[in-house]
Amino acid sequence: MDLSIDITKEGNNVRVKSKYHNVLFVNQNVNKIIELINNNFLIVKKHYLIIANNSIEKIPLEDIYIISLSIVLSYLYINNMWNQEHKKHVQKVLIFDRECFTNSAVVDIVFNFFQNKYSTNWLEKSSIMMGLSVDEAQSLYESRKDYYNK
Repeated sequence: MDLSIDITKEGNNVRVKSKYHNVLFVNQNVNKIIELINNNFLIVKKHYLIIANNSIEKIPLEDIYIISLSIVLSYLYINNMWNQEHKKHVQKVLIFDRECFTNSAVVDIVFNFFQNKYSTNWLEKSSIMMGLSVDEAQSLYESRKDYYNK
């Protein structure tokens, strides 16, 4: 399982690369990005490990790690962009809480990951990770699909 990430300084920016990601954080420093990734990855990973451990169907640890890192990097990127656009406001610091896991961006990451990796049972795996029944996950998926197909 290769889940290593490469973090490099590019001028005033920081680039984070992995097998699955390539994200540029504008006007950041390496130590701050490392701290934010580590702290939030632990929170997100713990959340999904608890869900997966309580499930009958097993979710591979690698999947949990990839999804967790995807969510963290996505949120850090969005947070960084907000901070760059709103420099006059108090800078928001990203710390995950329970409500973050039901956000549409997180739902989309979970759906997309499992759809791409598991063609036959992606909905079941997605529902497990979101703590929903398969019917609830299907309904949520349809509403997300409708949102994108407006």
